[in-house]
Amino acid sequence: MIEWIGSLVKKVFIQPTTLNRDVKVSMNWVYGFRGKDVRRPLAAIKVNTGEKARNEKLLFFTACVVIIYYPKLNEQKHYLEHDNEIICLTVANNISLIASGEYAEYPAIHIWDSNTL
Repeated sequence: MIEWIGSLVKKVFIQPTTLNRDVKVSMNWVYGFRGKDVRRPLAAIKVNTGEKARNEKLLFFTACVVIIYYPKLNEQKHYLEHDNEIICLTVANNISLIASGEYAEYPAIHIWDSNTL
């Protein structure tokens, strides 16, 4: 073994108190979407009621996340309840109910309200 390599590595000592803290992570932005091997990877919703900036939304998915994008606000919300990769998405006629399905050995279909995120 080459002895001088150990002198190049910076030694870091972690205090035990930093390991005991609870850390909360939140997602700010998701880039990209899955468009291969799926049907209808994108849904557009336009409603004529409520706050004007929130009337238009784009729904799409990537990996285990459904993204609701508000183009007029340049803002995203995320549905994070899937455990496996999402392969389908549809919007109900009432425009607030969304169904998303995943690819797994035992796949799940989630039905959720986009206004309550």
